[in-house]
Amino acid sequence: MGVSDLEEIYRRYWYCLNTLYSYAFEGSDGMSKMQTIMRRMREGVDAIGGLKVEKTIDYINGIDGLPISDVIRFILEGGSSVVIRPSGTEPKLKVYFSVTGEKKDDAHIIEGQIKKTIDSFTK
Repeated sequence: MGVSDLEEIYRRYWYCLNTLYSYAFEGSDGMSKMQTIMRRMREGVDAIGGLKVEKTIDYINGIDGLPISDVIRFILEGGSSVVIRPSGTEPKLKVYFSVTGEKKDDAHIIEGQIKKTIDSFTK
């Protein structure tokens, strides 16, 4: 597959970018801070990175036969999504971005905007 073939795929289906960010919360209040962030996220988020949250999926009570899990997924306008969950082994929040953009540069710009919003939630 040549570069032009790949560019044709991006043109037809858009560019997809998947990234993982970890936010560490050290010290005795680290767990409390993570729980506060998760609670704030569950209280409702209207937009992330300037993109409207079209749907929030909270796995705290289990969904579709899946076990209970401290995970929240935000479906954003334009086909992007954000998943946030506490690490099971260390004092960190794991945040997964799945971003689509018409072009590679567009996806990276959207990812940067989403990251700024998530950064603001984790401070």
